[in-house]
Amino acid sequence: MNEKSPNSNTQHSGNKRFSSLNVRPLDARGDRFFEFVVRRLHRLSRVPLVPHIFDALLLSWTAGFNRERFRAIEKIEASALQLRGVRLCHHRFGGVGFAWEGREFGHIHGNGLLDVRVNRGTAENLIAKGQAEPHHVFGHSAWISFWVNGRNDVPSATRLLKSGLETAQRNVAQTRASSGLTRLTTSRQISSAAVGRPSPFAARDMDPNFFEPSNWSIR
Repeated sequence: MNEKSPNSNTQHSGNKRFSSLNVRPLDARGDRFFEFVVRRLHRLSRVPLVPHIFDALLLSWTAGFNRERFRAIEKIEASALQLRGVRLCHHRFGGVGFAWEGREFGHIHGNGLLDVRVNRGTAENLIAKGQAEPHHVFGHSAWISFWVNGRNDVPSATRLLKSGLETAQRNVAQTRASSGLTRLTTSRQISSAAVGRPSPFAARDMDPNFFEPSNWSIR
């Protein structure tokens, strides 16, 4: 399977994801296994704990057979924590998630595959420039994928995470503004309705003799 990475032409010490002959590195077997599971056994993701166990195995493989990639993953996680308000979380399909105000905007799998949610226009722009790939499951969407091979990819991965964070912040701001406008509109509608509605005590308020027994009648 030919899966070319956007950073495939970048040299790393002892690790180049693809050569000019599309020769895979030593950890390619783990990548092939990941692709097979995601595409063919995706229904297993619905089974509790299975995605997390699978990703833990991927991370163990990376730690054992590609130390440079493993260290790069650690640096990316550390860099993400330097971004204001960002917290690490468990991605529901395995891997480490990056969240802001409880909203996940990206995650990295144990084999170095980084997925980030940006808006659709930004995603297409990054793909066109060769700075990211279409998402490995969703394809061309608001999500993009980026292969982390080594320390040289940490700055690019961090920039993608910053872009995802900015998108998450804009989305939250827009949601809050929309919610505030909705509440304001509803409040005004209630106030307007209350102004036009007759009070059940209107007769009493207008007629000072309303409670006089002589004004009561029994029918």
